[in-house]
Amino acid sequence: MSDNGKNIVLGAGAGALGYALAKSKPATAASNGTDPSVSLLLQDIAETLHKMEAPSQNGNGLPLNVTVSPLKNSSRIICFTVYPDAVGTPKQLPRYDVPDDKELVIKALPTNFGIIYVSSSQSNSTNPNQSYWLIANEGIGYKIKNSEQIWINCTIAGEGVVCTMEQN
Repeated sequence: MSDNGKNIVLGAGAGALGYALAKSKPATAASNGTDPSVSLLLQDIAETLHKMEAPSQNGNGLPLNVTVSPLKNSSRIICFTVYPDAVGTPKQLPRYDVPDDKELVIKALPTNFGIIYVSSSQSNSTNPNQSYWLIANEGIGYKIKNSEQIWINCTIAGEGVVCTMEQN
């Protein structure tokens, strides 16, 4: 452990010791002349310091129960475009699984003039009060399990969205 880490632990221990002394009752003296609860507190602090100085078994300087996984880059991306069939006719996105820690990005086409409603259900995508609105070239990302959870609707025929996500 670094000297700075030891100083933090010692400082915390000293604060706890001061608190214990301030709160302790005029206690019976232990064989060394101190309150027994203070002796136990000092023993706990010494054990904690000893554990913090013990060498780790995993070779990375972390406690034994901590592992570090390297971050992995995605191996490919998926892009697809979706157009509702008609105004007021919601369209469900096709099914693509979204990897953990990745998000599905939905972006209104830059040629759109109307509004695209994005929602988690067919019925909500027809209600402007229960949808997220996208205007031309605007996007949003969702960390969801699969793209099929999203429905879109349009206010002008022939307008749509482009979607993309990373894949492992």
